[in-house]
Amino acid sequence: MASFAPNAWWLYDMRGNAFERGLDWLADYSAAEAADPVALAPGASRVYRGGAYTYYGKHCRSAERDGCFPGFTRKNLGLRVVWRP
Repeated sequence: MASFAPNAWWLYDMRGNAFERGLDWLADYSAAEAADPVALAPGASRVYRGGAYTYYGKHCRSAERDGCFPGFTRKNLGLRVVWRP
């Protein structure tokens, strides 16, 4: 059940359950436009975003991001599966 109105893509309740693992590689933002960053070096970190239930509310936002090695796991890190008919 949705707690809030959907966003522009009709997705509900997108923040706060677990950090969401992404496919992008962690790097400093550049002034140049970029899409799908490639790994900078072997062992580079993948981005995760969004905050989790184990963190304070101020960290549960889309701009919250950090990185981890591709095989890294922990209880508050996951991915979001989306199905839209």
